[in-house]
Amino acid sequence: MAGASALATLLLLHLCLVHTEVLTPRYFNLASKKKITATATCGDEGQELYCKLVGANADHDEHVIQGQVCDICDATNEAKKHPPEYAVDSSETWWQSPPLSRGMKYNEVNLTIDLGQEFHVAYVFVKMGNSPRPGLWVLEKSTDYGKTFKPWQYFSDSPQ
Repeated sequence: MAGASALATLLLLHLCLVHTEVLTPRYFNLASKKKITATATCGDEGQELYCKLVGANADHDEHVIQGQVCDICDATNEAKKHPPEYAVDSSETWWQSPPLSRGMKYNEVNLTIDLGQEFHVAYVFVKMGNSPRPGLWVLEKSTDYGKTFKPWQYFSDSPQ
């Protein structure tokens, strides 16, 4: 009888181990296809020149100017526009902020994504494009459906 009890315990233990699963929710892009707005976008006031990082590869319709790969933004041209919705469309397109040649007020541009509901976020992954990255930026959150925003995370290219 002790042998049968031990066998039943081993069988039960084996079944428990075989059907054990980790209950971790899958990761997914909350921002994909959500409403997104920007306070300014390259090309929204007419054609504008923007440049990518030094050393980037030039495509057939781009130009190299003083060692930088540059192209034109134009909101009226399908092939040259870079609207905010391109930042969350899960493709190789991108949103492009205005160049600083338009004015220093464009040194601060806000990109707002309306997730449509409250989420408890464990990880944030931001993929930057191939243009110069901001030296300092803030990820803000709103708990009152966009009426007010509070800093959530600060990012900087230096520790100061």
